[in-house]
Amino acid sequence: MIWWGPTVLTAFIFNLLVASKITNIIIKKVTQKINDPALILKKTTRIRSWSMLTLMCLTMSTWGMITGGAFTKIPLDVMLIMVLVQSLLRESASCIMN
Repeated sequence: MIWWGPTVLTAFIFNLLVASKITNIIIKKVTQKINDPALILKKTTRIRSWSMLTLMCLTMSTWGMITGGAFTKIPLDVMLIMVLVQSLLRESASCIMN
């Protein structure tokens, strides 16, 4: 229970300062060539829900690993594989959105 407060505070601050800005950039990029307001609203809603969900899951998982001390026990090659997988997921997500 002692980590509940800092975790919620970290999630709120990250959501406010980082995740929402990244989501807005993605929305602006995807919807800039669309003229239909209904389609823009539909795409905006879908992008916002999926990107916020994905960003918050990844960052809160990382936060849990940091607070649990997991990064000190992970070998360097595993960390590099994790970064590679994350970049591949990002690329596939950007291809899907376009």
